[in-house]
Amino acid sequence: MGVKIKKEVKAPQRMKHLEVKYNVAVPLLGIANTASMIYYLFVTPAEVGMGWRVMFVLSALAGIGFAYWGFNWKIISDSKQITIKPLFGAVKNVNYSDIKQIEVHKKKYSDHVSFYLIQGESGQTFVKVYSLMTNCGELLTRLDRLGIKLIEVKKQ
Repeated sequence: MGVKIKKEVKAPQRMKHLEVKYNVAVPLLGIANTASMIYYLFVTPAEVGMGWRVMFVLSALAGIGFAYWGFNWKIISDSKQITIKPLFGAVKNVNYSDIKQIEVHKKKYSDHVSFYLIQGESGQTFVKVYSLMTNCGELLTRLDRLGIKLIEVKKQ
């Protein structure tokens, strides 16, 4: 019967621009995979079947895609919102007031973070941030300082 008031989360005015993306190892692994598959394609003996050659070509294409994905996927956080730029699909702009909780997944026997999910109302996941991304810990700290609820989940 009452009016539901939406709580606004105030971001500090002097919050610096933060860019979260995969570290350089991810695209380099894709490049190394591509190079090794092309090498295997050209130095395999003649008696190797066509199935193996097709597998080498498909693996090289997967390596190129992995490198492209590692170079271009990013999250940008500024003082007003988080901008998620996935490799495929539309760019998502998420205001800090739309983020309701962060689900932090930790490894079973240690206290290390595997990944965390930035979620909105009714468990809608905006993005999954892995621990091998640059500045992922700084983004988690920034969201925690804004008063967004953190939920820790241990892997089974």
